[in-house]
Amino acid sequence: MTQPPPLMPPPPGDGNTPPYGQGAPLPPPQGQGAGMPPPPGYYPPPPSGKTNGFAIAALIFGIIGGVLFAVIFGFVALSQIRKRGDKGRGMAIAGLVLSAAWVILLVAVFIIGDGLRATRDTNTGQVTQAGQLDVFDLKDGDCFNNVPGDNKEVMSVSAVPCTQPHDAEVLSQVTVAGSGAYPGTDQIAAEVEKLCVDKVGARVEASPIADKLGIYYFYPTKESWAQGDRAGTCVAVANDNGKLTAPVGK
Repeated sequence: MTQPPPLMPPPPGDGNTPPYGQGAPLPPPQGQGAGMPPPPGYYPPPPSGKTNGFAIAALIFGIIGGVLFAVIFGFVALSQIRKRGDKGRGMAIAGLVLSAAWVILLVAVFIIGDGLRATRDTNTGQVTQAGQLDVFDLKDGDCFNNVPGDNKEVMSVSAVPCTQPHDAEVLSQVTVAGSGAYPGTDQIAAEVEKLCVDKVGARVEASPIADKLGIYYFYPTKESWAQGDRAGTCVAVANDNGKLTAPVGK
């Protein structure tokens, strides 16, 4: 008689066998790690070590008043310095600043100079407001102060209305003959003097204030002669540092 096979042991945890103990719990999943740091930004080009030539030029032209070139070179220099790292940024800026100063100065001179010029009546042509008047713009009947000394080159006079006290009055214009080289100061002065005496001498002598008057004249210089100037200006002046207070008369 065969014996039955031995009974299989019960599976773990069944019956009275105590269950296996549980292991330690798994750690919770870790959070996502930090991302990669951003790449570094671009760096400016290393300094070239040389001074930008346009910056030097901008400064030079800014000093001497070459406004247009200083502005152009200044902006070109700043652009190149930014790209290349050249030296000279201060020079370029200084050139631009000096250019602006020149512009302001020129505008101021123009405004002030225009305000100092004599004003004429548009109808009569007479001076109505005192100011500077170019000697080439003098007309018969113009009055002015501060008569220049003999043999002194004159560019302008201090014109005033003839109703105000004045030192001199323009009486007439004369023309010197000649088309060749400048004949010299003495000869020109003598010729203009003779022409003026012949033309206005009688008028001065007939004036009610003849005893207070003398004859003065402007004549061409060597420079103006070369430019075609052949005009002489005949002027009546007050003697003995006196003042004229009315027109000389016809």
